[in-house]
Amino acid sequence: MQHTDETTQPTAAAGLAARLERYAAIVSATLVAVVVVAAVASGSDASGQVGGDYPAFYGAGRIVVEGDGAILYDAARQATEQRGLLEDPNGYLYFAYPPFAAAGYAALAVVPYNWSVALHTLLMVAALGLAVRLASAWVPFIARHPRVSFAIALFFYPMLRAVIGGQNTALTLVLLCAAARLEQVGRPELAGVAVAGLLYKPQFGVPLALLVMAAGRWRVLRGWLAASVALYVVGAAVSGWGWPSEWWSNASSFADENVAANGGLFVSLPGLVSHLAPDSGAAALAGWVWTIGVGLAAAAFWRWRPHLVVWRHAVAAAALVAVTPQPLYYEVGLLLFPVALVATATGRGALLAGFWVLGAAELLDGITGFSPLAIVTMAVACGVAVTAAARTEAVS
Repeated sequence: MQHTDETTQPTAAAGLAARLERYAAIVSATLVAVVVVAAVASGSDASGQVGGDYPAFYGAGRIVVEGDGAILYDAARQATEQRGLLEDPNGYLYFAYPPFAAAGYAALAVVPYNWSVALHTLLMVAALGLAVRLASAWVPFIARHPRVSFAIALFFYPMLRAVIGGQNTALTLVLLCAAARLEQVGRPELAGVAVAGLLYKPQFGVPLALLVMAAGRWRVLRGWLAASVALYVVGAAVSGWGWPSEWWSNASSFADENVAANGGLFVSLPGLVSHLAPDSGAAALAGWVWTIGVGLAAAAFWRWRPHLVVWRHAVAAAALVAVTPQPLYYEVGLLLFPVALVATATGRGALLAGFWVLGAAELLDGITGFSPLAIVTMAVACGVAVTAAARTEAVS
C-alpha cells in the first residue's frame, strides 16, 4: 500500500509561494531598473518622453532653486524652465500645486533632469513599498506575500502609469495609509502630520481634514494644525506670506483649462460631468448631489464609527477620488487600499483581482471619449460604503 506524506501538499504550496515571491521581486526590480537606467542614459537634456508629467514638477523645483518663488505661477516662467524637456518645443505643463510642494521638488531639481527623473521614480517606488508594508497590518494576504502584493500594486495600470510617468499617487497613498496606521496604534498627533502632508494636494488634504474635524479627532487635529502651520511657513519662504491667495487664483484659472485639456481622463462624477456635459444644469446638479451625498455619508461614518479607524480612512480614500472635481485616472491607484480591505473583509479575493484587471480599462478612453475608470470609481465608492457600514469590529 502506498503511503502519502501529509506534509507533502503544504510543503509544495509553500514552495510555490516562495517561487512566486522570487518571481515577483525579479519582475518588479527589472521594471524599476529599466525605467531608471533609461532615464539616466537619456542625457541631461532628455525630453518629456522620459518622465511623463515630471517636467512640471522639475520646472517648479528649478524656479525655487533659482530664487524665483515669488513668480512660481507665472506661465512664461514655468514654460522657460521646461524648455527642452517636452516633445513640443512651445508647450509646457502647468504646475498648480502649493509652493511648499515646489520646495519639496526643489530638492530633486539640483541635479540634471534625467537624474532627477530616476531619483523621483525610486522615491515613488519606495513610497509604494511602504504603503504596501503598512497595509500588511490589515490585509493578511499582504503579510504572507509581500513581494507579490507589491508587484500587484506596482503593475496596477493607473499606479504603474503614475510611478513611471512622473506623478505622485504613491506618495498620496502612503500618506493615507500612514495616517490610518498611526492613529490605529495610538499616535494621533503623528497621524495628523500625515493628514497635513496631503495638503500638497489640497483637493484631497482639505476634505480629509474636514472629515477629521467632523469626527472630533482633536488630537489628530492638533498634529494637523502644527504641521499645516509649518507647511504655510515653508510656502511663505518660497512665495511670500500671501501665497494662499495667489495660489488659489492661479489654481482656479488652471482648473478651467484643465477641463479642456484633460477632461477625458477625469474619474469622478463631477469631473465626468464637466467633460461630457459642461453646459448642462441638470448634469451639474447631479454632480453636486453626488458630491454632497457621498461627503455627508463619509462624514457620518467618521462621526459615528470612531473605533473603525482603518475603515474610516478607507472610506475617505474612496470618497476623495469619487467626489473631487478633477482627479485624473492615475489617482484610481489610491483605491487599491479600500478595495483590498473590502476583499479581505468579505473573503472575496476575486474583487481585488477584478478591480486590478479593470484598471486597464483606461486604455479604452480613446474609444469611449471619457475615462471608463470613472464608472469603476463610483462603483468602488458605493461598494466600500456598503461594506464599511456593515462592519462592527475594528481591523486588528
